[in-house]
Amino acid sequence: MTPSPELERLRVRATPGEQTRAIIQEVAERNDLTLEQIMSRTRKRHISWPRQEAMYEVAKRRTWMSLPDIGRVFGGMDHTTILHGIRMHCSRIGVSYPDFSARRRAAYWLQPVAFASYAEAMRKYRAPPPVARPVVYAPEMVR
Repeated sequence: MTPSPELERLRVRATPGEQTRAIIQEVAERNDLTLEQIMSRTRKRHISWPRQEAMYEVAKRRTWMSLPDIGRVFGGMDHTTILHGIRMHCSRIGVSYPDFSARRRAAYWLQPVAFASYAEAMRKYRAPPPVARPVVYAPEMVR
């Protein structure tokens, strides 16, 4: 069933950044598909499984992206669809999802946080920044 043109027009679609696009393209090439096929909404298994693999790879390599962010990259998909895709791929490759989720969280917290000044960090956290993430005060590194 194809969505109505009104719904299609309202659907949020983010354009992936170059590195995110490269991850999705890499998965597509590994599975002999095009980027358009991976990004499509079809439920055919030979396309949906590589799409779930791409969701897993994006989540693994882009730890700062939330599930709704990843969903927007994949054509406005709901975050629960992304979560389901990641879990399905984890079960296919024999990785438990809690282990994947814990590694993703740890990788996120180990990335340095860059602030232009200590005052900026205080404004963001309303307290000294958390100790778990190393803090860098360098203007050239501000995200």
